[in-house]
Amino acid sequence: MCENMLTKKIITLLVGVNLMSYGNCLAASLSLNQIFPGQKIKNINGLFVSPLELKDSELKKYGIPKTRADKDLYRVLLNRGISKRNLSLLENNYATSLAIKAVLRKKMLASHQGEIFLFYFSGHGWAEKGTVYLVPYDFKDSEPEINGITKNYLIEEFAGHFKGKEIILFGDFCNSGVLVEIAKEIQRKNPRIMASALASADRWSYSTGEWTFTKTLERIFEGDPILDANKDGALSFREAQDAIMAIMRFEEYQLAGTGISLGFNDEEILAKVKNKKPSSGKQTKFSIGEYVEIKLEPNWLRAKIKDYQSGIYHLVMIVDHREIRATENELRLPLDLAVMPNGTILEANWDDRYVNVEVVDRKNDFYLVSYEEPLQDWNEWISAAKLIEGHQ
Repeated sequence: MCENMLTKKIITLLVGVNLMSYGNCLAASLSLNQIFPGQKIKNINGLFVSPLELKDSELKKYGIPKTRADKDLYRVLLNRGISKRNLSLLENNYATSLAIKAVLRKKMLASHQGEIFLFYFSGHGWAEKGTVYLVPYDFKDSEPEINGITKNYLIEEFAGHFKGKEIILFGDFCNSGVLVEIAKEIQRKNPRIMASALASADRWSYSTGEWTFTKTLERIFEGDPILDANKDGALSFREAQDAIMAIMRFEEYQLAGTGISLGFNDEEILAKVKNKKPSSGKQTKFSIGEYVEIKLEPNWLRAKIKDYQSGIYHLVMIVDHREIRATENELRLPLDLAVMPNGTILEANWDDRYVNVEVVDRKNDFYLVSYEEPLQDWNEWISAAKLIEGHQ
């Protein structure tokens, strides 16, 4: 993972994963009812890539995170029934550019009709001259095009060689929203393949190093009942999208990236809910797991609903994680904070100094800001809350 020079947060790169052991590239059958209940596809394959340690990149200075949620997610998928020989894991010095491409090519050539393929990458992302690179172990900042894994490479590899039916990409890294573009382009080039992507950040956003996205994937595949928005006992791809967008927005002030190609069914079930609790039957204005705002003078602050009992909501504050209680009348749904029009000139903290940025777009309470030369490659989506914080 590498630190965002603007926000001082670690970059986490989590690209969709093909899950299979490096060196064992057989494509084996597996009932998807164990992992994606309701699916008719009966085979899963995948690759899990986590080059958090780097050979000699500038990103190496940011170190290796003490915790490894990527491995926790890997174990969750194994526990759901995926064979370890089908769930390839390449990490650190084993995740060179050549190794990644070799394993991916073998898995593509061994794929077969009806197969579903998962592709996950965690580590670092690098954007330069409009191109996003997935950073392998042997990446060089001075020559990113030599060993960097590019959008075009992944599109050609999947669209040109995958013989199965469906590909799901997962990404937890700066600019990981490029996976959404890849998913849509795969289907455009090969209409037989349905593709989708869940990413921690938008194409123009940096990503936190707190593993928030990967931990949310764990909750999804473990069937966390709090994420079951329609309370039907299952977590669909659409519910996964909504959960990731909300969690990244409110807990990390980060714009996530999600998307599907033509023909992909977003009602596809990813997991059955575990330990589903019966509804009390009482209708409440807000739901457990929902994000709200509470007035703590002089400001409205954001919180997450942890529980509801006897007319009282139990909240966890986003800003400092303290727990408080409130009634329904003390709460409101979060309001968009962005009010500045396109063309507004602001100052942003860049590596401990302030530089001018221009607002060029808006989504909810996020601004897409454009940097001046020579930082134009670092354009990104920034939460209005962060901008407002920095300009009081």
